[in-house]
Amino acid sequence: MIAMGKCGAGELNYISDVDVIYVLDAPGLDEAQATRIGTFLASGISRGVYSPGIEPALWEVDANLRPEGRDGPLVRTLESHLSYYERWAQMWEFQALQRRRSRRRSPSPAGKPRPATLPTTSRRCASR
Repeated sequence: MIAMGKCGAGELNYISDVDVIYVLDAPGLDEAQATRIGTFLASGISRGVYSPGIEPALWEVDANLRPEGRDGPLVRTLESHLSYYERWAQMWEFQALQRRRSRRRSPSPAGKPRPATLPTTSRRCASR
């Protein structure tokens, strides 16, 4: 999960929403199976946040900054994200990535933490 906007910049306040992008890294699984599992988990986060409780949800979780917005898949593999950003992303999408922060808590398979690896610039956009 990559925190975007005010959440990514560590600037949440009481009127903020929590902008997120779900990035899937599942070595050993085919993309369709990994995406199904990732979508199930991401949907579970939303259900947990919005389920009825004593207090209302503190912040709204918004995944609409993802590639293609509401029309795109909720979860993408890292390779799919990189392909989108290289081929289709608009300049504002790279600007939004400037404030991102990885929310990944588990180490990589090699045991070393991995940084968020989405681009912040594009050769295609830079050449315009």
